[in-house]
Amino acid sequence: MSNKELEPKESSPDLSEAERVLGSMPSFEDFRRGVEEKNGIVSGLDKIAEKYRYGEELRETLEMIVPQIVDYFDDSEVVLKVLDNCPIFMVEPGKNLSEAANEYFGTNEELPTIASGGASIIPRITEDGRIEVKKGIVLRSDHEGSLQTLVHEICHQVASVNKEPQLESDGRIRIDIGLSSEYYGVDENGEMRMVESKRDFLEEMMNAYDTEKIMKGIKGDSFESNEYGILRKIAHACSADAIQKLERLRIHGDNTGNSVDYEKLDDVSLALDNIMNIPHKIALSKEMAGGDREKAKIIRQEMDQRNYEEAVNGLNGF
Repeated sequence: MSNKELEPKESSPDLSEAERVLGSMPSFEDFRRGVEEKNGIVSGLDKIAEKYRYGEELRETLEMIVPQIVDYFDDSEVVLKVLDNCPIFMVEPGKNLSEAANEYFGTNEELPTIASGGASIIPRITEDGRIEVKKGIVLRSDHEGSLQTLVHEICHQVASVNKEPQLESDGRIRIDIGLSSEYYGVDENGEMRMVESKRDFLEEMMNAYDTEKIMKGIKGDSFESNEYGILRKIAHACSADAIQKLERLRIHGDNTGNSVDYEKLDDVSLALDNIMNIPHKIALSKEMAGGDREKAKIIRQEMDQRNYEEAVNGLNGF
């Protein structure tokens, strides 16, 4: 991945200032490749925008954020593939685009109320036995957090593109999204629904970590993310080696050349669940405190600290 900082090179004392400046500049070949890639991204985005009839505002937004996402993941082909297979539906103030989304997904239900946006995934088994997965991103055009949400959801899909859906022995469909797995089955009405998920917050932790870095590239280093604060804090507390290993697993799955200890990941995921499951945490602390609110608050803080340390230690030992 291209999100690693380069070590500064020491200049030779025998070089002139002009030679040092020229030596630090990219070669013509690197410059040419960069121009070609940028032109390829713009051309690809134009085709995608025409395909889904995107408005000018969304076109301009994609032209602003996609080069940063491509630079971060160092793969323009994958990012454009994600956007080509995952349409973006803009919900304008006072309007509801459920009808348009349902037409695409082949469903008949109301989209959930959302703050800034989210993604939908609908899998099905075709008549010839193939697993077909349709994906879409839904955004509110009037919400200040929509830009970050769009980057966030695209990053989830980039982490999924190399992972094929699987038909489990029990008939459920498993879809791997980065580090998480979602399981879908048919309900009593014959509709495909998600019935189980694993390692959700572990995936959200790494996705929020990536999103924050990309957003700083778009908005500047002063940008402050407002998503999954405690999860991002845990990621930043982990060693660089742990983060790199998680990133490789997240993007490429098991094909990383390293053994994967899923039991350790599941232990970490449980610690993250305990931190993020606020209703359960509040109820448990109240019960343990015997109704004493201040004591319950202290108990919750102690719970969070234990789970925080367990998650960081678990990831550093992964």
